[in-house]
Amino acid sequence: MKKLLALLLGFCLLSVTTPTLAKVCYRCTEYKPARYVCANKDTFRARKAARKVCNWKSYTSTCNCWKWVKPNQKDFMRFALDRIAARR
Repeated sequence: MKKLLALLLGFCLLSVTTPTLAKVCYRCTEYKPARYVCANKDTFRARKAARKVCNWKSYTSTCNCWKWVKPNQKDFMRFALDRIAARR
């Protein structure tokens, strides 16, 4: 019984904290022009877009975002479904 309760409690805690880990914060060198630049996912295009804003030196998932970057990147499934729909 205790194991089941612990498992349910652990699942509840993980389900609550998972959406908060969805951002990536890039720490700018010398805090210019912003202290942190954030993106929704850690991808190559997100890193490249953050590099255009500032010369970042490290990244983390917890910060107060000063600027957000939105890389123009589609996921593979959306790309594939768009290609299939375009053929018809």
